[in-house]
Amino acid sequence: MKYGNREARRGEPNYSLVDGYTLWHFTAGAFMGLTGVGPWTALVASVAWELVEDRLKANLPDWFPVETYDTFANQVGDTAGLMAGWFAGSRFCKWPRLTP
Repeated sequence: MKYGNREARRGEPNYSLVDGYTLWHFTAGAFMGLTGVGPWTALVASVAWELVEDRLKANLPDWFPVETYDTFANQVGDTAGLMAGWFAGSRFCKWPRLTP
């Protein structure tokens, strides 16, 4: 669905703390936890993504199913979702950690 390059509005994806894409962030975090990525690396990766995501949406909107910019609340929710996924995935990790 195309909304245009602008900040998300109430009721749209990328607006609220939790939205339909939060599950994707959780899944990415779980994968990181399962593969032995450390918590700080996962957190830095998530914050870095949130910092560049809106710039990518502005320059490459066709890469995204919804090109509206994330609100700050949504960025916080996405990062929290990734870290919750990391925590869940890391509980099942049997591989050696990539970071101490």
